[in-house]
Formats: sequence, structure tokens, C-alpha cells
Amino acid sequence: MPLPADRVRRIAEGVLRGIALASLALLLWRALEPPAAGGIELSGASIERDLARWTSTAPASAHVRFEATPDARARDWLRALARSGTALQWSSTRPLLPSAIAAEPTPEPYGGTRVRLASAVGEPVSIGDAAGPIDSLAAGGNAELE
Repeated sequence: MPLPADRVRRIAEGVLRGIALASLALLLWRALEPPAAGGIELSGASIERDLARWTSTAPASAHVRFEATPDARARDWLRALARSGTALQWSSTRPLLPSAIAAEPTPEPYGGTRVRLASAVGEPVSIGDAAGPIDSLAAGGNAELE
């Protein structure tokens, strides 16, 4: 004669198996679901908000409009998005003028780095590292920092 505990265990196992199968079916359905139809267009200000959303469900195509040159994180993420199959285009709301930077170690006993900046006159430039901003030129032009 089966014990009441055996009956409860069988019911619990059946319910848990059903939940597991339903979860697997949902995951399979989400994996096979085609990307959202149509393109998405956003400005550079909202790109940070959409990073997490696009990581799980990438759009079929996207057009990103920046107000300034995108930072390294945004560029890397957009490159990964394009390599994963999203048709990606980006543009700027204003002309992004060219700029250049060169960093080289100084031949001093105390070490250091010499940084040379060049940009179009009137185009602000700022440099920084992982710790934060180092210096900037509000009016652009040429500069050398050590």
C-alpha cells in the first residue's frame, strides 16, 4: 500500500516536470523568434539605456544618431552588434571634425608621458584615462602636455 508521502512526492515531481518543460519550451520559442521587424532609430543620448535591451534582443536594423564622437564602450558595443547580424548605420547631428592624439614616454629618469593633441580650431578636445579626464582644449588647436 502506497504511503501518503509517496502520493505527494509524485504530484510534486509531476508539477516540477511540467514547469521545467514549459520553461524549456519558452526558451526555445524565444531563441527561434525572428528579430523585430523594421529598423530602430535613436539619438546618442539614449544609446546607454538601450544597451541592455539590445543585448538580449537585437533589432534587425538600427540607425544611431550621435551628437558627439561615441566613446570606446559605445563603439565596441555597436561593432559587436553589427557582427552579430544587425544592419547598423550611424550618423552625426553635426559634422565631426578630425582630431589626433599621440602619446609617448618621456626620456626622463622619473618617467612620464608626453601627449600631443591636434584638432580643428574651434572644436573642443578632451583627453582622459580610466581614472577620469586629464585635460582639455576648449577652443581646439594644438597642444603638448607632459
